[in-house]
Amino acid sequence: MKGIMVLLLAIFASTLAFKDSPKMSNAVVLYNEHGRITNGTLAVKGQFPYLVRIRLYSFANKINQCSGSIISSIWVLTAAHCFGNINYCDIYFGEISEKTARFQHRVYNKSFVLHPEYDGGSKHNDAAMIIIPRISFSKYVNKIELANEAKHANLTGWRAYAPGWGARNDTPIVSKHLYYINVTIADDELCEAFHYFQPSQLCVSTAHNQSTCRGDSGGPLTLHKGNFLAGISSYGGPSCLNNVPQVFTRVTKIFTWIRDVMDIVS
Repeated sequence: MKGIMVLLLAIFASTLAFKDSPKMSNAVVLYNEHGRITNGTLAVKGQFPYLVRIRLYSFANKINQCSGSIISSIWVLTAAHCFGNINYCDIYFGEISEKTARFQHRVYNKSFVLHPEYDGGSKHNDAAMIIIPRISFSKYVNKIELANEAKHANLTGWRAYAPGWGARNDTPIVSKHLYYINVTIADDELCEAFHYFQPSQLCVSTAHNQSTCRGDSGGPLTLHKGNFLAGISSYGGPSCLNNVPQVFTRVTKIFTWIRDVMDIVS
């Protein structure tokens, strides 16, 4: 624990010197295959103030897009699978369409904290945290509270929002606008019929060809009741349009890890 504390304190100190990033370079775009928003509803300004868009740049100068959630003034929660061979990322805050971000920060890989028990094959514990320069909250940029075991142990049947900038159909082109879908959290058995489902995961049923899509990985699953963060978009089926249930990392199962990391640097 002492070693982790020293590392995170060094990360925190380094973020104080970060400046807003320049415009995107002419890099090769590598779109994420695991997270998606298809056939959703256009979001309005301030509807999801905790949502951030993340563009990740690999050492090979390829670009991947994910999303994340602000959980404190210095922490963003997202998916671990977004961070393979990543050098740095640009995080856009308060954005509902391309080039409308309230502000942005560039963060390097020493500021990424992946769950220590993340498994890339099964996506077990598919979670990561990014430490960022401290931000001020407003109507358009704010944090979201985490779901917890005491109140949210059984979420079957609960309704939730899944917002993001991912592809709106089975194409490699991500959306320029923020969309969201309304979904229902399902029994684990539904996802077990389609996926190698893990206890750390949350199953979400899809209908009417509505689902998360390419570019939505790491994004939030937000409960209608209480506006708590219940899940992190992880993966789904091979198509955005086949009504295969989607899998999210279950926040209640990683709650202790999140709090432990946040308590070291807060």
